[in-house]
Amino acid sequence: MQFDAPPCAQQDFMLQPGMPPDVMIVLDKSGSMNECTSRPGTDCTSMPDSKWTQITQALISVVNTTQAQVNWGLALFPSDAMCGAANIDVMVNAMNGTPISSLLGMRRPGGATPTAAGVTAAKSYMMARTSPNPKYILLATDGAPNCGMGCLPGQLTCMLPGGGTGCDFFGICMPPTGGGDDAMGAIMAVTQAAAGNVKVFVIGIATDSMTESTLNQMAVAGGVPRMGTPSYYRVTNGMDLQTALMAITGQIASCTYPLQRRPPDPSRIDVSINGMPVPRNAMNGWELSADMMSIEFHGAACDSLRMATMVNIQAVFGCPPVGKPGH
Repeated sequence: MQFDAPPCAQQDFMLQPGMPPDVMIVLDKSGSMNECTSRPGTDCTSMPDSKWTQITQALISVVNTTQAQVNWGLALFPSDAMCGAANIDVMVNAMNGTPISSLLGMRRPGGATPTAAGVTAAKSYMMARTSPNPKYILLATDGAPNCGMGCLPGQLTCMLPGGGTGCDFFGICMPPTGGGDDAMGAIMAVTQAAAGNVKVFVIGIATDSMTESTLNQMAVAGGVPRMGTPSYYRVTNGMDLQTALMAITGQIASCTYPLQRRPPDPSRIDVSINGMPVPRNAMNGWELSADMMSIEFHGAACDSLRMATMVNIQAVFGCPPVGKPGH
């Protein structure tokens, strides 16, 4: 067995975490986000009970709590008052709590729900990143995708004079315009993102039963569905969203800390978090990786690391007894 440590003496190492995940939040800011969470259909613009107020406050809280473990970015859709594709409002980066908080505080809902365009813009940005970090999209939306090239909900279809299907505008058959149902377009956009190794978590914000099927299909297509039913994360208020976001970050935040070199004696390692000893336990503590080049935390130890904003992790390597390898 090979040991890579220098001539033996007790060695202290401050551990740095492994690659944090890159996560782009794709957030619906359509006009319906002004509705009350407790009274669906009622306008609560700029009030504490609005979907927008509750959801953005929950996002700000979670991003600030986890910004040391997750590289967050933000893309709002639509980018205009209609069906504009999402802009990348905050590029993915470490410690992005302040820019994301500031931007969310300045924006207000309005426009339609171009879900496919929002996911596609985020996918293109994430796939263009050259970092080796695992990449995800977190899609949070409160309504059905409605920016497809088709007829408006409830509008009759008709045959255009030159052939093809149009939409009936008060007895006149006109070509379809943006504003129609786009469930299939949104599902396809999510499917393409997952195929590009950018998996998509789907959160439905105080949605109705008409959007249930679309959200479930998007969640499955995104490659990281919620366990159980429904497949997407259903939330009705800010507290629900905060719980869902912490569950999601708990799945993706790294609890693996690379070592600079192999320890001289794998049986003589002490690990502490913020000065408190952590037991060597594969279920609820730490273990050495198979290649002996990283420390892996499990159970409550891993949970505490994912929740912490400031953390000091130390590994102390001891020397092997005389006559054993490495001495």
